[in-house]
Amino acid sequence: MYFDGGAAAGLEGGFWMTAIGLAIGVLSGVLVTTFYDQKGLTRTSRTQVETVQPLPCRSARSSRSA
Repeated sequence: MYFDGGAAAGLEGGFWMTAIGLAIGVLSGVLVTTFYDQKGLTRTSRTQVETVQPLPCRSARSSRSA
């Protein structure tokens, strides 16, 4: 938070960079969502994605013969 910040001190530049970043984020989100919808792709959350169980780890000692 700028207290007594003026345009010459960088407040104006910071405001515009924040606004431009927000606009780019919103625009890219809308474009990607529209692309997904037009392609017929489904948007799933992580709870709906099937999880793959990792293979059990074999240590180097257990795979060597004595």
